[in-house]
Amino acid sequence: MNIELYIGFILATALLAAIPGPVVTLLVTTGARYGRQPALMTLLGSTSALAVHVTIVGFGMSSLLSVIGEWFIWIKWAGAAYLIWLGISAWRESFLSKNVSEPTREPRSFIRGFIVGVTNPKTLLFYAAFFPQFIDPAFNTAFQLIVLCPTFVLVGGIIDLIYALSASTAGKWLIHPKAKRITDRVSGTVLIAAGAGLAATRKF
Repeated sequence: MNIELYIGFILATALLAAIPGPVVTLLVTTGARYGRQPALMTLLGSTSALAVHVTIVGFGMSSLLSVIGEWFIWIKWAGAAYLIWLGISAWRESFLSKNVSEPTREPRSFIRGFIVGVTNPKTLLFYAAFFPQFIDPAFNTAFQLIVLCPTFVLVGGIIDLIYALSASTAGKWLIHPKAKRITDRVSGTVLIAAGAGLAATRKF
């Protein structure tokens, strides 16, 4: 395997993962509103979705990619609608009276992370164009993919973990009722904006 290409792949993956998108938005808002445990569960869900995407691309499931391409608009709208719904829910929650001394539980965090991650078809189509740039034809393609796919998930997961932990740490300072309301409303606005942004994206 070409080591220079592999190092370049790691750096490119880290830069790509650091760009805020729907998943990062969800991780940050979840961490700020609910704390570390729900943020980590959301991360587990989104990373699982990432693993699904990478597996599809990495092992050349061209027929499935073709189907996803045809259903791009519907998958995209489903993901956008879900993000907007989460944002509206955050706004509604800001008007509810809560005992902030008790940590908010979010048992559906994993599912939310997975849904937001898996319903962004543009990332899947992007990965299909991204991975071949780091495949050296002089080496076994299957072996390179076996190395690149887990590396992509690992590096992406680490970057997302940094976002999740940073947001959950900041959220500890926002337990006052007024601060909690502001956090919920800001989070809701950001999620709605992310949903609108996803809805506005176009297929490559």
